[in-house]
Amino acid sequence: MAMVFCRECGNLVHDKAQVCLNCGTAQPAAAPRRVRAAAPRPHQSHALVWVLAFAPVLGVLIEVLLANVAHGGGYDAERALAGGHYLWVTVLLNVALCVWDARRLKKLGVDITAFGPAFLVPVYLFKRARVLGHQPPAYFIGWMACFCLVLVY
Repeated sequence: MAMVFCRECGNLVHDKAQVCLNCGTAQPAAAPRRVRAAAPRPHQSHALVWVLAFAPVLGVLIEVLLANVAHGGGYDAERALAGGHYLWVTVLLNVALCVWDARRLKKLGVDITAFGPAFLVPVYLFKRARVLGHQPPAYFIGWMACFCLVLVY
């Protein structure tokens, strides 16, 4: 129920009333309100962030592949993996996917300043979920589960 002021006496009048009950002045017909439709937001595909959620496991698989190719498989490859010589692959994969996702969101017009630095992957994923309104932050939880799985491995 919206109220407007009478143009003659200033009393409050219902916006759909034809006359003011106080002074009897005819009220102009209320013009229909024009509501501007919000511009459609570009579709945000979340495929990349889900690849990022599984990046710890994907990184380990790539590490194993690289170690076996570089060392010809066998004991030398296992030793290189155990020594952490290929750990940079997983770190680089995670950071690269975060940066790629941040740039893609920025192109879509999303303010990414609140996400935090992209090289802090769990912080980035958690803040991304909160800013974009994804509850629960499933891809953050997925990344943490994959990270814990890799730690156990």
